[in-house]
Amino acid sequence: MLRVYARHYPPCTQTDGGYRRCHCPKWINGTLPTGEFLRFSAKTRSWETAERKARLREANADPLRSSPPDAGLRITIVEAVRSFLQDEEARQLAKTTSQSKTLFQHQLLTWAKTHSLTFLDELTTARLREFRSSWNNGSLTSQRKHHRLNGFFNFCMENEWLTRNPSKKMKAVHATLVPTDYFTPVDFEQIIDGTYAYGEWKGGRDFHHRALRLRALILLMRWSGLSILDAVTLERQRLQGHRLLLYRHKNPWDNAACESFMKTLKYEEVYRNEYRDLAEARASIGEFLEKVYNQKRLHSALGYVPPSEFEAQLAVQNVDAAARQLSL
Repeated sequence: MLRVYARHYPPCTQTDGGYRRCHCPKWINGTLPTGEFLRFSAKTRSWETAERKARLREANADPLRSSPPDAGLRITIVEAVRSFLQDEEARQLAKTTSQSKTLFQHQLLTWAKTHSLTFLDELTTARLREFRSSWNNGSLTSQRKHHRLNGFFNFCMENEWLTRNPSKKMKAVHATLVPTDYFTPVDFEQIIDGTYAYGEWKGGRDFHHRALRLRALILLMRWSGLSILDAVTLERQRLQGHRLLLYRHKNPWDNAACESFMKTLKYEEVYRNEYRDLAEARASIGEFLEKVYNQKRLHSALGYVPPSEFEAQLAVQNVDAAARQLSL
């Protein structure tokens, strides 16, 4: 029989492994019905959750079991999808929620019902490959759906409904992205020439100066390096001689990338391990950053490619750009 016990760490003053009221990490050890001895981390600080995992492990290992484990210990696919969508709505992710409904409500649930799949743990890696093969999308859309599917199962693991992510073992969808190139001098001259056509259009209240204003906007962005937001809101008093004096108010989204990285580091590395000391923590986190985060993990901000692959693509683009510049 498997039993749950707590491994107490400072500042917890308890020494009894059976003490349930602290928030120290919970572990499981004991003997399965097959006679195999186990000792492993429950990867939770909740005693109830650890007990649930222990009983489920025993039920799955019972050689005399002729039926699946008690349904009360398992969560259905419908319940998991409903909770995932509710979480996205609570985080005010309107566009993301709409895309998730299409993938999970209209596609995954329908596909699972057709294949008589009810519980979340029945969605194995092999089953998910079958589900992916039913998509009739281009490579980029399929890549994004795979990324969203991976996020769904990460959510299920965070809620401790699953012990592993079955979509992690699915190979990534290959999508070739065409990077946005810069305008050549010839292209820029054509853009400037295009503004003169607006001088003949008489619609609107400011048609008398529209062509001139468009040219001024384009030239300002070209020679100052301002974004379009800063360019269209630039006040005349900001120009002093040949200098632009700019100031943009800070906003909470400036730290979004850093906050997203810290969440990923916590949920995909720190919360899943028990470090014996600071040296082990540094070594494990460093290995995660180098071998997983930089080499394997897909990043939506980089076009759903790992950072190492993005850097390689950027290096090739810089070499090509330099060669084109020399040929002009």
